[in-house]
Amino acid sequence: MAADEITFKTPPVTEVGFSISTALPEIVQPYDVKGAHDAFRAEFPEIERVAPTQGLGVAALMGAPPALLGTDLGASPRWWFKTSQGEQVLQAQERFWSFNWRRNPFLEEHSVYPGYAELRDRARRHAEALRQWHADNGMPSASPTASELLYVDTVCIERPKRLGDVFSFWNSDPSGAFSTAAFNLSWLEPVGEARGTMNVTLNHIMPADVDPHPDRAYFQVTFIAGALVSGWEDAFEFYDLAHSAITHRFLYMLTDEVKKEWIGE
Repeated sequence: MAADEITFKTPPVTEVGFSISTALPEIVQPYDVKGAHDAFRAEFPEIERVAPTQGLGVAALMGAPPALLGTDLGASPRWWFKTSQGEQVLQAQERFWSFNWRRNPFLEEHSVYPGYAELRDRARRHAEALRQWHADNGMPSASPTASELLYVDTVCIERPKRLGDVFSFWNSDPSGAFSTAAFNLSWLEPVGEARGTMNVTLNHIMPADVDPHPDRAYFQVTFIAGALVSGWEDAFEFYDLAHSAITHRFLYMLTDEVKKEWIGE
C-alpha cells in the first residue's frame, strides 16, 4: 500500500503547521494588526502577543531570508489569532504567516486529528482571506518566498514494549529499561529530489501535565520540511510534496507491528 493511501485509525499527530515567509511587501504591519484580526475574528476571537520568530529554520538552509526586520527598526511583534479553545492558531508577523492546528494528547478528552487534506484546505482558505483583506484595504498582497510544513507526533511507549518495538531502526536493550537521560536524534534529508529539505527529530520528552510513571516513556517525532517557493500556489504544491515525504519517512521509521496497530488491521 502506498504511503499516501494509508490512514491511521489512531494517528499520534499532535500539531500541524503551514508556514510561509516573504520579502516586501510585509504581510501585516504592527499598525494594521487590529484590522487583520478583525478579518479573522469570527473564527479566531482570541489574540495573544508572543516573541517574534527568527524565520523558517529549515528553509533558511536553502537561502530563505530571515523573518525579522532590521534591528534598527526594533523587534518585529508576532501575534497569535486563536480559536476560543486555542486548538487553531493563525500567526502573523511582518514577514511571517502560519496556520497551526494542535491538540494536547494528555487530556482525557482531546480533539480528533482531522487529516492532512482538511487542514491544508483550511490553510488555503485562511491564505485567501488574508489576500482578500489586503485587497479590501488597498494593500499590496504579500507573496511567499519560502514555506514549511510542520508535523509533530507524540508516542507513548509502555512496558512490555521497548523503543525498538515501535521504531524499526532502533535496537533496544533486551532489559527493556527506559533511560531518563536526554535522548535526541536529528537528521536532514532531501524532499522531492532536492526540491526541499526535511529535518527529522526524535526525542524523549517529559510532559509537564502527566504524572511520571516508571513503565511509560514519551517520545516526540518532529518533521519540518522547507523549500524556497515563488507564490502561494507554489507553497501549497510544496506542502503536498512535503506531506508525502513526511508520511513515507514516518512509516519507514515504524515497525510492522505498530503500523498494524495504528492502521487498525
